[in-house]
Amino acid sequence: MTTADKKQCLLQLRTLEEQIKKADEERIEAIAALNSTAINYSGLPSGNGKHNKIELGIERVQAAQEEVNRLIDQKEAIKKELLERIKQCPTRECRILLRCKYIKFMTWAAIAKKLGVSKEHTRKYLHLKALKEFK
Repeated sequence: MTTADKKQCLLQLRTLEEQIKKADEERIEAIAALNSTAINYSGLPSGNGKHNKIELGIERVQAAQEEVNRLIDQKEAIKKELLERIKQCPTRECRILLRCKYIKFMTWAAIAKKLGVSKEHTRKYLHLKALKEFK
C-alpha cells in the first residue's frame, strides 16, 4: 500500500462525516417540508389529498433518517477498523498523530502542541513517518 493509498484510507472518516452532515441536512429539510405540508392542510376538509402528501412527507423523513443511520453505522465500523490498525503502529507519537489527525480531525497546530513539537515537524516529518508505520 502506497503512502497516498494509506492517506486515502485514513481520510474515509472525514468523507463520511461530510456525507452524514449532508444527509442530516436533507433529513431536516424533509422535516421542514412535512411540517409545512401539515400546517398548510390543517383545517381543510378531508378528501383533498392531504393524507397522501403527508404520507409521502413521512416516508421522505424516514428514508432520510435511515440514510443518516446507515452512514453513521458505516462510519463507526470504519473508525473501529482504523483504530485497530493505528494501534499496530510501533511508535507512540505516530499513534497519537494518526488518532488526532484522522479520528479526531485535529489541526496540525493542536497535534503539534499535544506532542510538544513544532507544527512543521509534525506536518512534514512525523506525519510521513506515521503514514509509513500505518499498515
